[in-house]
Amino acid sequence: LIFSLNCYFAGQKMAKLKILNVINIILCFLGMLCVNRKGELLALLATSFLLYRDHMKKSSKKEKVKTRHMFIFAAILTAIVVAYMAQKGYLVRFYIFFNKIIRNFSKDKVDISSGRIIIWKYAIKIFKQNPVFGIGWENFSAKIPEYNIDTVKVHNNFIQLLCETGVIGFVLIALPMMMLLIRTYHYMRRYLYNEQSQSIIRIAYTTSFGIQFFFFVLDFIDPCIYKMNFWPIYTISIMSLIFARTYEKNTKF
Repeated sequence: LIFSLNCYFAGQKMAKLKILNVINIILCFLGMLCVNRKGELLALLATSFLLYRDHMKKSSKKEKVKTRHMFIFAAILTAIVVAYMAQKGYLVRFYIFFNKIIRNFSKDKVDISSGRIIIWKYAIKIFKQNPVFGIGWENFSAKIPEYNIDTVKVHNNFIQLLCETGVIGFVLIALPMMMLLIRTYHYMRRYLYNEQSQSIIRIAYTTSFGIQFFFFVLDFIDPCIYKMNFWPIYTISIMSLIFARTYEKNTKF
């Protein structure tokens, strides 16, 4: 979805590719709904909004109008499919989640975090007991049963890193990732406003930032770096950044 969104904006003159990218965006969104991944869906929506906003600032008035019309059409089509999926019972977890949110507006208060807030509180408590070096990598699952909590992960990457690796591990692991994210955003914004920018470099920058920002948002509700599928995708974002920086420097001469 992130790659297709970037290709859509970069390929301003390729109408057929634009349509294919929009179709792919819709399919990716619907696929995320089908597998009931609320966290990943939230991260994708946040990333897509940020990329959309930055791209729209660079676009001409005519391009902005076309893009808005295209996305309105995509939103209507998606809404129709989502309504059908809901009627067929494919979105049960989302129905339960939104029902909890609605109930919280009344006197009937319920936990909408699926127990995450309670886990975070105990993880922070464990961190305070070992603030410098933590309790050891992936030792949270062995420690948390002492508090009568049945879980393996903290479901928050930053809190789990603090809990298991302490301040030292957090500074060595999380801080460089956040600094790279900020630096990538700086490169991307600067290049988007370059009048002589090339599509391939724009796609590389925005893809790198999109992947990093997606995982940054997801980190607040899911310990991404503890999963094997995180590292290959994160490596792609770094390779995209290196490619964009190298290609940009070479095209200046």
